[in-house]
Amino acid sequence: VLLVGFRFAYLDQDPPPYNIAGINQVDEPYYCLQGLNDYLGSKSRLAQELNQVDLRFLFVHNQFITKASLDVFGNNYYGLRLPVVLYSLGSILLLFLLIRTLIPDRTIVFLIVVLMLTEFSFGSMSRFQNPQVYSIFYVTLVIYLVHLYSRTSRRIFRIMAVAISLFATVLVYPYVLFVSIGIALAILGESLRSKSSKPIVDGLVGSLFFIGITGVTLALANQSPMEIWEKFAQINSVRDER
Repeated sequence: VLLVGFRFAYLDQDPPPYNIAGINQVDEPYYCLQGLNDYLGSKSRLAQELNQVDLRFLFVHNQFITKASLDVFGNNYYGLRLPVVLYSLGSILLLFLLIRTLIPDRTIVFLIVVLMLTEFSFGSMSRFQNPQVYSIFYVTLVIYLVHLYSRTSRRIFRIMAVAISLFATVLVYPYVLFVSIGIALAILGESLRSKSSKPIVDGLVGSLFFIGITGVTLALANQSPMEIWEKFAQINSVRDER
């Protein structure tokens, strides 16, 4: 309990120097600026023409989470950074649920949890707004769902793994694309091995769930799929010119 509590202490402090913690604090505003602008705009404290942040579509999840946290906890460092702390603890909880089914020795499980709670790099990163912590949570959740499916063969876990992996790739952090590719290859391999279309069907159902989740998230973040498509097309055209 004490180790968990420490993660909530002094969230208004600056991070250690970059050569110690590997955290560049100047990136934090970039990741959460759109959510902060949405919050200020809802309070009539921001000029409308200043509300749109370039490339904001890359951090839709951050935008929504940041604004919701500021609404609940207030316009302060705790309101800004509490979501990251909670997501990091969620990752540790999922890892605990996973390893306790794989390692029978409770002492070893306890020591692993203590190590995760005291590990310096992840602990430091989990005190400042960044999409990496969110992506770690969702990747861990996908791994845990795959583990549950391997133990129970319940198709709902595979469907959820597909939906969440796509969600994490598109709306949280594009660099976790490897997870979606891995899930797709696993589904294809299982379908070929079992000579059954059920894995493919589950993948399609999971994709439909992802589309639904994406629609709700974009609506809450006041964005549209067409806007995102146009932004991507604009970026690609600039790259082609270069």
